[in-house]
Amino acid sequence: MSDSAPTDPLDIFSGSLESLYDELQVSYSEPGKLFSYRGVTVSPPDTASENWSLHASSIWRASLFLTDHLPILDGPEPVHIIELGAGSGLPGICAALEHPGARVVLSDYPDPHILSTLAENVRRNQLREVRVKVVGYAWGSDLPSELIPHSFDVVMAADTLWMPEQHANFSQTLALLLKKTIGAKVYLVAGLHTGRWMIAEFMRVVATTGLGVQEIKEVSLINGEEREWKAERENEDDTKRRRWIIRMTLSWATLQTS
Repeated sequence: MSDSAPTDPLDIFSGSLESLYDELQVSYSEPGKLFSYRGVTVSPPDTASENWSLHASSIWRASLFLTDHLPILDGPEPVHIIELGAGSGLPGICAALEHPGARVVLSDYPDPHILSTLAENVRRNQLREVRVKVVGYAWGSDLPSELIPHSFDVVMAADTLWMPEQHANFSQTLALLLKKTIGAKVYLVAGLHTGRWMIAEFMRVVATTGLGVQEIKEVSLINGEEREWKAERENEDDTKRRRWIIRMTLSWATLQTS
């Protein structure tokens, strides 16, 4: 069994359709179904019916990419990491397993179904809740007591940029949680299946918070090729666009070094 491939037969079959029909699968699994990847086993959460629009009930390809490309953590431990919009918590749980000295928070919308599944995924991977905490938080609202402002060395999220109406709240949340140090970074991954303008609009909004884009690349999901980010590309249809993913690093603009 490969550590970096879905193990469920339906997921494997769906993956084979990519080569047959030149379509890339953008999400995997479903609530209640176990999903194993890189030695981590999780179940996607269900949600209350009023929160179906969050699309938290799948594991998205961007989450797999983030899991495969976790930030390299330098400096003295403990390092404090938070995954926002965590869903199943796959990247955050993998980060906790790879960095035993790190303190990790998995955060998502305060839907009890999402939070209970996240907590179960933490236990399923034999992580102590004292080191990996699950915290419900709605972006833009008052911080709960478990989240201390400017206390995280690493803030990361996968596929959280597809809701333009939440860009301001999400950007403010990033700026509120990230430490104000040179080494503190935000790591974002976003699929392009929802369009390029979403990414461009987020970049415009997040710049108003004092955070700046340190690096942004388009990465091929076919062969790993990287290329320059562009807000528009000629002759790009949906099929071509979904073959690429965006990886973006943010840091405090006034502290960025060349």
